[in-house]
Amino acid sequence: LPNGNLIATVGGGTNTNSVAEFDPAGNYLGNFIANGAGGIAGPWDIEFRANDILISGSSSDIHRYDSNGNFLDIFAPISSFPQQIHEDVDGNILVGIFSNPETGVAVYDAAGTLQRTLTGISGNRAAFRLGNGNVITTNGSGIFELDFNTGAIIRNTVAGVSARLAELN
Repeated sequence: LPNGNLIATVGGGTNTNSVAEFDPAGNYLGNFIANGAGGIAGPWDIEFRANDILISGSSSDIHRYDSNGNFLDIFAPISSFPQQIHEDVDGNILVGIFSNPETGVAVYDAAGTLQRTLTGISGNRAAFRLGNGNVITTNGSGIFELDFNTGAIIRNTVAGVSARLAELN
């Protein structure tokens, strides 16, 4: 958060279906997003944008919240376990979608309108746009590079691993 605090999605226990907030020393401050706010269930990934925060819910949908954690609306209705969210340099939002019927890497415009789904592999977890324009995605079989325009597999960069998220370091 801009104030230096950390937020974390909570998928189980007392604060299930919330986003918890911690100070820089790791002290729990309470829920940044209240349990079930906006219908969030099984929150998974967080993507900060200039004017809002997107959070994927393992049950469904990409939820949109303001910078204070207040629910705004559903950014994108997804029925089947959206996982990693990534804002591309052009403002598009990429989402790794794990389950059918929408499995793949979905590409949305900045307003949440689906542009296309890259379906080169299924069971997608990660979604990250590379500097070369292609997309890195992951599933239970490895890490894959996909063509951003067609979704075709360019290569399996790491095979035989059950990979999750991808992030620039």
